[in-house]
Amino acid sequence: LGSAIMGAIKKCSEDGNVVFIEEENNEGSVIHAFVRRIAINPVTGEIAVVFVVLGISERDKQTITYAHIAQALSADYTYLYYVNLETEDFIEYRSDPEKHDLAVERHGKNFFEASRRDAEQAIYEADRDFFISAFNKENVVETMENHGTFTFSYRLMVNGYPVYVNLKAVPMDGDDKHVIIGVNNVDAQMRKQEAMEKMEAELITYSRIAALLGDFICIYIVDPEDDTYLEYSATGDYEGLGLAKSGDDFFERALIEADTKLYFEDRDRFKAKFIKENVMEGIHKNGAYSLEYRLMINNKPVDIRLKAALVEEKNGPQLIIGVTTNNKE
Repeated sequence: LGSAIMGAIKKCSEDGNVVFIEEENNEGSVIHAFVRRIAINPVTGEIAVVFVVLGISERDKQTITYAHIAQALSADYTYLYYVNLETEDFIEYRSDPEKHDLAVERHGKNFFEASRRDAEQAIYEADRDFFISAFNKENVVETMENHGTFTFSYRLMVNGYPVYVNLKAVPMDGDDKHVIIGVNNVDAQMRKQEAMEKMEAELITYSRIAALLGDFICIYIVDPEDDTYLEYSATGDYEGLGLAKSGDDFFERALIEADTKLYFEDRDRFKAKFIKENVMEGIHKNGAYSLEYRLMINNKPVDIRLKAALVEEKNGPQLIIGVTTNNKE
């Protein structure tokens, strides 16, 4: 064994990290391999390692090495695939960010067919058809030829929860036969983007309602699935009531606030009528739900009309609740 291989075995034995190796043999070919520690005898202290040859190539044809792949990509990608586009044989690597290296997970055949099979179990149900239709050999190759890379995002199921990942395929420089495909976690970035888009959609909804209700003093946007809400108020007097701007249970919060913010004679009636079941039933029967009561503003009872309706928005149906002064003159 050459000096590079012996050095890798020694290093791996000492620190337990996977070591990728390149060494040229006497015939001018380059051996690509890795060494991994697999056991330590607790009595004698003897160490067992496994030495795996990944491939052999000619030095003059080598444009990128396994060691370069590990160094450049292991920190960014959770999974990495080295795929032969002609045979569809592949090697799957798993990244260990703490050790800054890659571990071989498996060798396989028929990469794209295996990816479609894995999609049935590993990919979030809503994204499966999209993944299967987009991620095929012809589409990947054509996109790389036209744009240099192939990339798209989807959701993987991780511990029962959908997590956004980004897949990127890059051709090997000077090698038409092989491609590197990396999958990295982009969940935090995508969730932030979704939150921004939701906020923009809610502002659009607010603007639409504001144009229709010239005398409104407050609008609530409530998610009918989980009752989370946001408040948009328009008048200083209503702001002064100190109501929560957002929360997790709109209807429960409304009943709590009623004990201090409503005129005392209207509190029991409001709490009896303004429950979610009554509101949703009124909307389904009549297209909208309304309720009149008096709100204490600047220590005076003010006639109020509350109106609720369902509006279909980009992120699903939203319960819009508008509060206006009830001018009886």
